[in-house]
Amino acid sequence: MAVVALRFRLLLAGIAGLSVLGCTGSPVIVDSTSSADYSLGLVAHGGRSGEMTVEIHGQPFAQVVSKQAIASTIPVPPWLGVRRLTTAPLPVTPRDYRVVLIFNPAERGGARDACVARQPSVVAPAGGELRVSAAYCAFDRSVAHLVARGPGGGGPDDPRFRAMMGQVLAQLLPASDPNMQGDGNCMNQDC
Repeated sequence: MAVVALRFRLLLAGIAGLSVLGCTGSPVIVDSTSSADYSLGLVAHGGRSGEMTVEIHGQPFAQVVSKQAIASTIPVPPWLGVRRLTTAPLPVTPRDYRVVLIFNPAERGGARDACVARQPSVVAPAGGELRVSAAYCAFDRSVAHLVARGPGGGGPDDPRFRAMMGQVLAQLLPASDPNMQGDGNCMNQDC
């Protein structure tokens, strides 16, 4: 029952975001869910080498930009202690704990399936608006995923792209466990 309540609150927050921010050109998180497996320790494990592996599918821009160029400009939440996202991790960087970004996914459910679908369907960027499905994966399980849309900008250094992706990562990898209430009690029946 608590899972349903959490999803309902996230859905309401997404609807409120659409109505309040949708007209301003600001990024909007449309859907966001964390599983009972989400924990700060699990996320920290993925970045323990100082970098975090990221898989990128699709292109966020009209011109083709290398995946590493995209990854290197995405702001990482400071609480992670991760210096950068990378598509070419060092040998000591966990590859099975990773962020998966699908730019302009062809299907709506892309974020949920991102950890197992190695080549998800994507479409060409549409003028101005960027859609992104994002997931944090532990092996082939999605422990957190979201869908967002917003102004994509003209390239990886565009402030609009950086702002959107910073918001996406901050929501995907929050500094507090979304399954726990402020009093430390679990909101999820699986805790």
